[in-house]
Amino acid sequence: MNEFPTTNPHGKVLAAIDESAYTESVCRHAAWAAAKLDAPLELVHVLDRDLRSPAVDLTGNLVLGTSEALLAELADLDERRGRLAQERGRLLLEQARNFAAKEGADATTLLRHGGLVDVLGEQEPGVRLFVLGKRGERDGFARGHL
Repeated sequence: MNEFPTTNPHGKVLAAIDESAYTESVCRHAAWAAAKLDAPLELVHVLDRDLRSPAVDLTGNLVLGTSEALLAELADLDERRGRLAQERGRLLLEQARNFAAKEGADATTLLRHGGLVDVLGEQEPGVRLFVLGKRGERDGFARGHL
């Protein structure tokens, strides 16, 4: 019995993109693979689950009434950050589609919230090949890990 899941021989090529230096390469390689496999291409960008401001315990540090105003302002800021992150993600996906189009691929796009591993796991049943960059946007140029 095979303990590893088998790939879907009729599935799509799924390329996970971010704002790292590897995005264009990921798109071009995924487009090439999709053409060779005669498979549809989908580009996915995952937004972090938690775009909110870092948690700060202000208990006892604020005058009554001030904390309510500050909390309302922080909630508004979180909402604006979320909208900006979604817009940034849509623009990134559009740029990625253009990279794939230069290679002759007509890609669909998917913008999701959550963790990368969770999102890729959810998509796995319909995927024949995953294409990912060497490092994510937050890993800089750290050596020795993917």
